[in-house]
Amino acid sequence: MLRDVLVSLMLEKDFASISIKEITERAEVACVTSFRHFESLDRLLIMILDDGLGELQDHVETLAEQSDASNLETEGRLIFE
Repeated sequence: MLRDVLVSLMLEKDFASISIKEITERAEVACVTSFRHFESLDRLLIMILDDGLGELQDHVETLAEQSDASNLETEGRLIFE
């Protein structure tokens, strides 16, 4: 839930202006709960980015395996698409 709220807030305003307190209030969880999972707002963002990059990599690899072209060429094209 914290991840979803952070992404939602980032669509509304600058990352630098977002606070943990704002995220936890919108997610309706205690501030202490957020710190059990993420030591900082930066760590939460890094986790979101890592997850997204992992999903992208899995998707590109799956598509590349289904293609007749060389994997390197296909993966490069898929990333830019």
